[in-house]
Amino acid sequence: MSLTASFREKIDQRTAVIGIIGLGYVGLPLALEFIESGLRVIGFDVDASKVTALNEGRSYIQRIEPATIAAAQGKGFRATADVGDMSACDAVLLCVPTPLRENHEPDMSFIEHTVEALAPHARAGQLIVLESTTWPGTTEELVVPMLERSVRVLRNGDASDNGVMVAFSPNAKTPAIPPRRAVRFPRCSAASTREQASARRRCTARSFSASCR
Repeated sequence: MSLTASFREKIDQRTAVIGIIGLGYVGLPLALEFIESGLRVIGFDVDASKVTALNEGRSYIQRIEPATIAAAQGKGFRATADVGDMSACDAVLLCVPTPLRENHEPDMSFIEHTVEALAPHARAGQLIVLESTTWPGTTEELVVPMLERSVRVLRNGDASDNGVMVAFSPNAKTPAIPPRRAVRFPRCSAASTREQASARRRCTARSFSASCR
């Protein structure tokens, strides 16, 4: 079985492990949605206090109750400050901030530092999705070249699927939208090959009701 076919099978059979990098108001609700859909999730954050809180069953986001975190733990959720744990995940979603600088351009340093840390732990057959709000082209122009320093990234015309799949799907979260209402919002996604786009939509379908591309 090919690596891409294996990925699809894991998603369909709900045996896939989802990695969420950045457990803020975007990443944590997204993690909970995947858990609710029946997938196991490992969450990563550089903030040790967030990792400790989640592993102790506490919430630091007002609209997410501690009972929700406890229920997620009962379904296999755990938080970690070790980015190496992402190597065990079949899909890794990057939910890091891109705040505006004084010149009104997004600060890309969070994405850069995240990809730099993740790249040595990425593996063939894995799907990596940029969920951060940023301009079109960031995935191809910034994320892919950084990943390629450590791992092969799949591209159109490749004879083999022995590489990492990469996609872009800007988050659909705002602090005003309750977590379970967000599943009714279509998700947009983009990728450089049909296989990668299909993998992203398949992954999305487990926690969102619709997607567009």
